[in-house]
Amino acid sequence: MPTAAKLSVRLHGGIDARRSVALAECAEASGFASIWLAENPFGRGVLPAAAACAAATRRIAIVRAMLAGEEVNHAGRVFSALNVALDYKALRPDLPLLMAARGEQALALCGRIADGLMISNMCPAPFTAHAVELVRNAARAAGREPPADVVQYVPCAVRPDRGEALRLASDALGEMLPSFWSLGERVPAAKAAMLRAADLTESDFVKAAARLRAGEKGADVLDHRFISAFAIAGTAADCLAQARAYFDAGASELALSFAGPQPEADMRYLGQALATACRR
Repeated sequence: MPTAAKLSVRLHGGIDARRSVALAECAEASGFASIWLAENPFGRGVLPAAAACAAATRRIAIVRAMLAGEEVNHAGRVFSALNVALDYKALRPDLPLLMAARGEQALALCGRIADGLMISNMCPAPFTAHAVELVRNAARAAGREPPADVVQYVPCAVRPDRGEALRLASDALGEMLPSFWSLGERVPAAKAAMLRAADLTESDFVKAAARLRAGEKGADVLDHRFISAFAIAGTAADCLAQARAYFDAGASELALSFAGPQPEADMRYLGQALATACRR
């Protein structure tokens, strides 16, 4: 893997704080670079879990003007702030600000103002390359250095038994695909991102989403094309090789969601392979 590339672990508000701490400690001990906590609509807030994870780990531990101690005045269509300032001194006023983006205008804005880009699940490596190019071009046009941080969420199913891992990946994607495709039907940028997957057509997504909504399992619906496009899955060596595709496309860090009932064991297994690869 590229020297600067990072593998990290993604948690979310559906995992309670105690369980999040256990997973964060395991991730740190297994050599992963960071913990990312995703906060989703109608789910539990992640701040308690994030604070608990920060207290329990040593290596792993959004608004620029406020962090610098300034008073902020901004009137926008979505967010507004009038005479707003933090009532405490930020411990890290230079905290990097990353922007999640998928549409071309949002990606261009990321290049102009943000310190990094975050890319969602269900975005294949060809989309990563497209997004990174847009961000870099916008940054250069604005006279600034392109953001160095490109963090991408990717489901991961890793087992010594490749077949078992592929089944886990199919089932994990099967839980995600209907809602992501539904979003794509409402948001053109979300659909366009998914359709950058090689060998998959809009008809493939429509048929798969319909079968999954009817109750079929991912392993019975989603073939290797979906797995290779939207997950990294297989043995530890398989997963490290597949991660390279994202890094080659411009990602600097993959935040992995471990599929299956034994994430700690899977983290340790992949972490051992990662440590071996880094020593070579």
